[in-house]
Amino acid sequence: MKRTSANSVQKSSEGQAFRDQPQQRPNQSQHLHSTSHYPQHAVGQTFSQSLTNTLPVNNPFAVPPSHPNSTTNYASHQSTQQLPSVSQPALMAPNSILTLGPFKHRKDLTRDSVLSTYQIIGYIAAGTYGKVYKAKLRTTNVNAKDGQERGNRITGSSLSGDSIRGGGGSGGGSGGGGGGGPGDSDRITQVHEIESKGGSVPLDEKSGREIASPSIQYYAIKKFKSDNHQSSTSKNNAAGNGGKNYNREIAHEAAQYTGISQSAIREMSLCRELNNKNITKLADIILENKSIYMIFEFCEHDLLQIIHYHSHPELKPIPLPTIKSLTWQILNGVTFLHKNWIFHRDLKPANIMVTSNGCVKIGDLGLARKFNNPLQSFYSGDKVVVTIWYRAPELLLGTRHYTPAIDLWAVGCILAELLSLRPIFKGEEAKIDINNKKSVPFQRNQFQKIIEVMGTPNLKNWPSLNKYPEFVSFTQQITQTYSSNLSQWYKMIGGENKQCLELLYGLLKYDPEVRLTADQALVHNFFLELPKVTENAFEGLNLKYPNRKIYMDDNDIGQNGGNMNNNTNNNNNSNAAGFKRNLGLEDGGSKRKRV
Repeated sequence: MKRTSANSVQKSSEGQAFRDQPQQRPNQSQHLHSTSHYPQHAVGQTFSQSLTNTLPVNNPFAVPPSHPNSTTNYASHQSTQQLPSVSQPALMAPNSILTLGPFKHRKDLTRDSVLSTYQIIGYIAAGTYGKVYKAKLRTTNVNAKDGQERGNRITGSSLSGDSIRGGGGSGGGSGGGGGGGPGDSDRITQVHEIESKGGSVPLDEKSGREIASPSIQYYAIKKFKSDNHQSSTSKNNAAGNGGKNYNREIAHEAAQYTGISQSAIREMSLCRELNNKNITKLADIILENKSIYMIFEFCEHDLLQIIHYHSHPELKPIPLPTIKSLTWQILNGVTFLHKNWIFHRDLKPANIMVTSNGCVKIGDLGLARKFNNPLQSFYSGDKVVVTIWYRAPELLLGTRHYTPAIDLWAVGCILAELLSLRPIFKGEEAKIDINNKKSVPFQRNQFQKIIEVMGTPNLKNWPSLNKYPEFVSFTQQITQTYSSNLSQWYKMIGGENKQCLELLYGLLKYDPEVRLTADQALVHNFFLELPKVTENAFEGLNLKYPNRKIYMDDNDIGQNGGNMNNNTNNNNNSNAAGFKRNLGLEDGGSKRKRV
């Protein structure tokens, strides 16, 4: 009995000693993890230290191991030591990498500017939106492939989603810099070569020989005005007073910049989606120096120019087959827009382009918009749409909800103008009061011009007439009653085709509900009878329309970026000279040069 009890006491004491020494337990982590990645537990380590050492050596939670001779027991270590918090990264990326400004600057340095890609010949049109320039691709090895892609895009391929690109914001690069760049000198040489030859015949830069025009792809570059657009006088003064003052003007302009205009956004978004032979094709969009450049296919003529050619210095009527083909192509483009839930809202001769091959191209979609599922009335977004002479009567009566029929009224006005060589309803527009822009005045004079030809509308030929907001103003201000004189007007201008007169009646109906649609007008008997409609509207003509006039002054492409660099590096005299070269003027003259 004593021996047994002694043995049990010895075993219990050994067990107690074993329990009092937890650091001598077998290292189980050796069997779970490779020792090459996880170090073994050192003798004398506490339990928490052994747990920490089972973590990878590069783990941020790892702590330096304790001294191997440490005798701190588990209880005291647990009360005094805790696992460390997550440590911060040792290295941080500098602001020059993470901020957006340097990123945009680096991207700008890799992009081509407008002047480095295109050679500006001169501007061909100007309006409230800005200016349109005639240009061609620069013949360099750098952009030869790029130019071929643009040409393919124009000649029939659909537009891709990556057709928007940015330009050099710093104004650097060939052609995008100051007046001393090689691009500007090439452009000035081109201008004087054109002037010396009295036409727009381009010359080869090496041989000096004429280049056949079909081998050169021309473009129309539309530059939009910014909302803070400054006059050319203030910019000239700033350039003449030296770089310091000019930089101050540029800084002020940047501070006042308010973004992209609604018209530019609409035109860019719609033109990138539309692809029809009777709609102007968009080749490229360039964003440079907070300016928007839309590059379109170039059309040598427009209907306004053609009408002016036939009416000056004496009236020379446009042949009826030409009018038929032009009108049918306009209706074909309008039909395409309406089938895609878009109305143009600014159809007029100046916005109808014609190529040298007689193909009609509807352009200027700045007022166009989709009309399916509108969130609010169209009137709340744009109170005044369509140029006054081509504005439908429902718009003159202040309708809040209108239909694509407004475009067909405008087409009827264009057809009448092609026949008579002058606007059929040439009224005077009553201007909106600056102090009360929310109120649009009733256009009495324009409505008077319409009823003198079409007769006074009534509830019989326009049942919803009394429901329009301006009906009271109409009845109060227009008291005289007129009968329809459209047939007399048609005879007076020498019209003889009855189907053409019938088409005019259908397009100029007062009631938009019964006015011809674009689809109906396309299959009207006027287009089905002989002579047939031709794709080349100029087919059979014994005359050749002159090319567009090109104006060489007020070329503001690349002014901001180019002059900023020029002002930094040169004195005041060179600043003024560079500014004139950017305008395309060597002598600094202000007279307009025409080609």
